[in-house]
Amino acid sequence: LCAVQSSGGASGNSLTDSTNYSRGPYFDTNASKNVTALLGKTAYLNCRVKNLANRTVSWVRHRDVHLLTVGRYTYTSDQRFRAIHQPHSEDWTLQIKYPQHRDSGIYECQVSSTPHLSHYIHLTVIEPDTEIVGGPELFIDRGSTINLTCVVRHSPEPPAYIYWNHNDAVST
Repeated sequence: LCAVQSSGGASGNSLTDSTNYSRGPYFDTNASKNVTALLGKTAYLNCRVKNLANRTVSWVRHRDVHLLTVGRYTYTSDQRFRAIHQPHSEDWTLQIKYPQHRDSGIYECQVSSTPHLSHYIHLTVIEPDTEIVGGPELFIDRGSTINLTCVVRHSPEPPAYIYWNHNDAVST
């Protein structure tokens, strides 16, 4: 389903027949999904626009209604944000380097048609946390064997490695 919003705020349904597709731009929502990013790890918000023709794609941050990009140009002094677009591509990507929790929220991919079209992408910035099952303190007899299980929560992908600390000694 492709949700389209005009500047007047009304929502429309997806464009369903091929005659509508030839009239103007529309969003490919299958390639323009919400994003979950790890704190500090570069996030990419993608917006795929079909039949763009000579129109422009912009990114707006809703928290402060800040215009971030227009076309391939970036209009913010925050150098973590960058517009990415390859010639002849339908993808308009907002890159956010070193995302912080405050970057979480709604970002609008906007097409400069009349009325303008908008697709909203929600960015969630998360920080994984860990827990040792049975912790935080475990008591065992000297010389006994122990099996420690570390549970990692709120991670969109498995960690590449886990560091274990014991008496200021680190191992992987």
